[in-house]
Amino acid sequence: MNRMRHMILIAGAVASLAALTVGQASASTPRTVEIVGQQDLGAPSGEVFYFKQGRIVVHKDDTVVWKNETPAPHSITIVDRNEVPQTLAQTLGCDFCETFMFAHAPTIGPEGPVPPFVAQLDGLKVSGATPARLDGLNDSIVVAGQGESYPSTLGGVIGDSVSAVITAPEGTTLSYVCSIHPWMQGEIQVLNRFER
Repeated sequence: MNRMRHMILIAGAVASLAALTVGQASASTPRTVEIVGQQDLGAPSGEVFYFKQGRIVVHKDDTVVWKNETPAPHSITIVDRNEVPQTLAQTLGCDFCETFMFAHAPTIGPEGPVPPFVAQLDGLKVSGATPARLDGLNDSIVVAGQGESYPSTLGGVIGDSVSAVITAPEGTTLSYVCSIHPWMQGEIQVLNRFER
């Protein structure tokens, strides 16, 4: 059973890396990232999810939408490029994942996280910015499972489609992962003003 889970995680990591290299978009393409994958490949917790457009290219102040087409919740969590898990061992022992889980889900019950959830973090602190902004390390937003919504600690709901304005400086590349499923990985490249 454990061996099957490891094989499924490896398949998920390979799929996410393939999506990362193939999913480049130009600045004129709508910036929507689809979250896709299969929940069950024959083993409990055999989740293989990935960001379909793993690498996107934007200009500063562009908006990116993450649309969840899976039954599971996910996060878009900005991390240092060196923190992005590269091996199965790093994925299973994700150092920063628990920190973000507790930051987004301040109440943990016997069955796991209990709503309401923190919709967005700015530098690992609760943020009520509207619209959400992603510009540096420890920024993070949560997206609900497809067709679901969760109450937010600041009021309102967290839906299955979330958006954020990319306010990182020109020339920046933001690496992100899902802190719930850390084999899900992506990059946002912020172009200089005159680049296309």
